[in-house]
Amino acid sequence: MSAVPAFASFASGHPYLYALVVGGLSAGLFEETARVIGALCLKKHRSYRDVVSFGLGHGICEVLSVAGLSYISLLSVALALNTDPAVLSSALGEEQMTLILQQVQSITPVIVFWAVIERVSAVLLHMFNTALVFRAVTQKKTLFYVLAVALHTVFNFAAVLLLPLGVAVCELVLLAGGLACGWGLLRARSWFEPKEVPAAAE
Repeated sequence: MSAVPAFASFASGHPYLYALVVGGLSAGLFEETARVIGALCLKKHRSYRDVVSFGLGHGICEVLSVAGLSYISLLSVALALNTDPAVLSSALGEEQMTLILQQVQSITPVIVFWAVIERVSAVLLHMFNTALVFRAVTQKKTLFYVLAVALHTVFNFAAVLLLPLGVAVCELVLLAGGLACGWGLLRARSWFEPKEVPAAAE
């Protein structure tokens, strides 16, 4: 058995373990290690404002790459369908055209709303994890890197576990976690502000 079929068989036979290891842990290790590299490169830019900017930038880039491009693509197809559907149909073929129509028709305001909520949660997670990783690098405390990887893993795995309960339940729980990360980010300001040294008594 080759590697690809074996991997696919493992994923289908153990979906939750696959989600935990591949969708959760490996994604956490990859992204948080990338943040470590970023923190090491930004030796002169490790203030609280820099941390917030780094995390926000990472989150927004993911929003654009994960959700933005997909919706832009579907929007462009929808516009083409409204202007000249015959040309689009002849270019794509009937089968492909049917699939695209199904995709476009499946997009509802409710789906867009929950997609926005999901991205808000993800951005807040990215920002807080950036604070954890930068603290790990600046203060040489590996525990905070481990916490960032664990938190990333939990978020991704929770999405898989909660989805069978419905999109609303899943996204509301993740939003609660995201808001907790936002609160943690506000509390993390003291990690990067210089400590005031008390003046010596005369």
